[in-house]
Amino acid sequence: MKEIYQWPGMNDWIVGYIKGCATCQQNKIIMHQKKTPLYGITVPQDARPFQQIAMDLITGLPSRNGKDTILTIVNHGCSQATVFLPCSTNIMGPGIAQLYLEHVY
Repeated sequence: MKEIYQWPGMNDWIVGYIKGCATCQQNKIIMHQKKTPLYGITVPQDARPFQQIAMDLITGLPSRNGKDTILTIVNHGCSQATVFLPCSTNIMGPGIAQLYLEHVY
């Protein structure tokens, strides 16, 4: 464009035009990452099974036998095993500890 035409404020006008152009936005190359990169959990080499774990709740599931949530317990030690335990959304800390005691410990 600069080889053929030039006017004061031309660069700002072109930038504004491109920002408002739907076709330009659809065909624009995305130069940034969309997701935050995952961070790996560091574990000592001599870790024993279930010495270092992570727990999370998967909620919003359809109810079955009064259970609508899954407690996930992931071992980050040598075995990298995962345990999935059904529970309900109203579970609290003592209930999670009880499930861990009964099914893992």
